Amino acid sequence: MGVVYLARHRQLNRFAAVKMILGPRHADDAARVRFRLEAEAIASLEHPHVVRVLEFREQGHDSVLVMEYLPGGSLDTRFRQAKLTAEEAADVLLKVARGVAAAHNLGIVHRDLKPGNILFDAAGEPKVADFGLAKGPTGADLTGTEAVMGTPAYMSPEQAAGRTKLVGPPADVWAIGAMLYEAVAGRRPFPGSSSVAVLALVQSVEPPPLKHVPRDFATIVNRCLAKEPERRYPSAGELADDLERFLHGEPI
Repeated sequence: MGVVYLARHRQLNRFAAVKMILGPRHADDAARVRFRLEAEAIASLEHPHVVRVLEFREQGHDSVLVMEYLPGGSLDTRFRQAKLTAEEAADVLLKVARGVAAAHNLGIVHRDLKPGNILFDAAGEPKVADFGLAKGPTGADLTGTEAVMGTPAYMSPEQAAGRTKLVGPPADVWAIGAMLYEAVAGRRPFPGSSSVAVLALVQSVEPPPLKHVPRDFATIVNRCLAKEPERRYPSAGELADDLERFLHGEPI
């Protein structure tokens, strides 16, 4: 939702990412409310691995969200360049999981975690972006719809089935698990020929076993990708703890 521009503050000579929805031709009142809720969700998360909100403005029918500019590209770009080692994948996605855990601690579920929404700053640190499909702390759906929403390759089985009332922190855990898998395998865990095919695979088929990775890493990924939410990590914080243990050579 909205269009993102790269902008420069002329007095401060500082770049920022500006997300905008402009006028009634481009968005209805409900869309502007969702946009405001997205801004509030991000602004409530003061965490080094969540994109920072710098300003939010509403003027008439126009809404503008100003965020820090992250020039380091996306995780999606890195996946297309080369496979990562298990340790490299764990290092990046541990930080992502910590950022997502901050959201979970406030009752916010992202619901659209994917490599394109993981952006890197100039120092190479990953940050979680785009909370436009998030579920809020009261359980309110910030999208205002019960439709299946998200990115099929990273959607949990409960999302793929449209069981929105069951979508909670374990859905974000699933998405992080899918990214861990893709990072080391060089392919997505459920590579269907269409969105419909992917959604069917997500609900009914186990991903091919990972090869040539440490056993504990594979165990973490398999737990993330369990079909039943109750068999996954309860939240991203518990997942991050196990990734940290793995990186330190401790038992999980």
